[in-house]
Amino acid sequence: MKEIPSRQMAVIGTNEKTGEEVYFKSAYYASGFHRSGIKEAISGRAKSHRGYTWRYATKKEREYYSSH
Repeated sequence: MKEIPSRQMAVIGTNEKTGEEVYFKSAYYASGFHRSGIKEAISGRAKSHRGYTWRYATKKEREYYSSH
């Protein structure tokens, strides 16, 4: 996949049942999920997407995940 740096915003999904978090450097790279579903959950138009609640990662979280 080609990268789209100007549009990349890291996202974190939290499993509604287990609390487990998944991190993707952008919704574009979230395999198994739909970008539009993630964006709707983040914007509030949907409560969740595929059993996960979604939000944008903070700067601290982006730094943490990029170093691991």
